[in-house]
Amino acid sequence: MRHPIQAVMYNACGADEAQHHLFWEKVRNVTGKEIPPERIKERRERRAQREAEAMARFKARKAAEEARKESRMLKEKYVSQIGEASKLPLKEKVGRWLAEIVQAEKK
Repeated sequence: MRHPIQAVMYNACGADEAQHHLFWEKVRNVTGKEIPPERIKERRERRAQREAEAMARFKARKAAEEARKESRMLKEKYVSQIGEASKLPLKEKVGRWLAEIVQAEKK
């Protein structure tokens, strides 16, 4: 770039596409070659796609962890409820169960 104002214009461009065209216009003026397609946009789209896929995998993994955690909590809660009632030794459990059945049959 011959003049400092051209560098200022290039740096002031907010869009990558505008910078691409400014740069390659100067190259075309010097070399006479055609302006190549903008690759920055393609790279950004691919990167955005990869990031979206990674975020989807992350969210799915988090949801699975939450589901496992919730399932574990429900199991522990259920086991603790049953466990409180069933802390007796096996013989006593069977004896109580038989006593309940016998009482139910008598009624």
